[in-house]
Amino acid sequence: MISQLIEINVYLVILTILYLVLWSFFNTVTRRVLVLIIPFLSLLIYLVKQLVFVSKIQFKVPMIELEVLSITNSASEEGGYLTTLDTLSVLYIGGVILFSAITVSKFIKVYRCFRSSQFDSKKEVFIAAKECTESFSFLRFIHIAKELSEDEMQIVLEHEQIHVKQRHTYDLIYLQLVHIFNWFNPAIFLLKKDLIAVHEYQVDQQMYAHHHKNYVKYLLASTLGVKPSQLILTSQFHNKLKLTQRIKQMKTKKKNNWAILALMPAIALGLTLVSFNSNKTMVSKIVVNEQDTVYDFAQKNPEYPGGHAAMVDFLVKHIEYPINAKKNGVEGTVYVVFTVLKTGKLDNFIIGRKVNEDLEREALRVMKLMPNWIPGEQDGKKVNVQYTLPIQFKL
Repeated sequence: MISQLIEINVYLVILTILYLVLWSFFNTVTRRVLVLIIPFLSLLIYLVKQLVFVSKIQFKVPMIELEVLSITNSASEEGGYLTTLDTLSVLYIGGVILFSAITVSKFIKVYRCFRSSQFDSKKEVFIAAKECTESFSFLRFIHIAKELSEDEMQIVLEHEQIHVKQRHTYDLIYLQLVHIFNWFNPAIFLLKKDLIAVHEYQVDQQMYAHHHKNYVKYLLASTLGVKPSQLILTSQFHNKLKLTQRIKQMKTKKKNNWAILALMPAIALGLTLVSFNSNKTMVSKIVVNEQDTVYDFAQKNPEYPGGHAAMVDFLVKHIEYPINAKKNGVEGTVYVVFTVLKTGKLDNFIIGRKVNEDLEREALRVMKLMPNWIPGEQDGKKVNVQYTLPIQFKL
């Protein structure tokens, strides 16, 4: 699980960097969409790569999975040490629990703010009490600071109503959930920070269209001396965004960047194809000698003596989990490409997908110990047939 998680987060970092590089080409609407789909695209790249690659490589021989119990037992007999994978798993789960607890505490704090405040039925807002003095919105609820004048309250209320209408809280909750499961990835912090900025820019643009300079004056007065909010799951009127950047954004006319928006999925597709090329080193057809061609398929395919079950028994009996790989918690699937010659002998061994040298070396060692197979036949003649055998090493 850890290796898969790391791969997904690598894609997440790459897409985030590309987004930041192309940031100036996007308007606020496009930026909001991109920030929200980047985590999804990262997961999609991994899933598509796995589905396509495995579907292409498993059409000949079913996946062979070693008996988990036998490997685990051998590991415990050598000493009950914690592998690197075990340590990383414990750290990751601990981080998920910690960030989940922090998120729950934020929900509780927001709930307490509303509970301790007074509800104004005319304006349909909660007026802040002493315990929580911030102005913010959460889902469809709005919380207004008590010390505001009537004019100031109206501006803040309109501001937060736009947040509610745009459903910005749902964006924040979604990205917070992504953060819980990817808490170690700095790209998430950057995406969250930019999402909050995008929300404010979207609201500022609408407020400026209605109030013009009056909104800018109030924004200037309210921003000075404001402490950063701790309600990370809410949309706050007061925040630490640079005032000059907000004013610049609110005066910027909206541009249609939907064509550029398609660039990110295109890049994601490119990453998927690169992954295919980097992992797939198998050949579809090889030549044993100048006159003897190797078939991908035959009318009668080669077969291990005794059938598939006998081949599984042979692998389980002879494969020993490499000590170094076991200590370092290394798992993976080794794809061994080989040729069953017309004589039944196995030859031309190739590693179809790089995983780990120790695992690959062990897989090749055992494959070379195999007895001759029953050769394949084409038009009644024995022929050479290429095979792909996935061998899964699992602790």
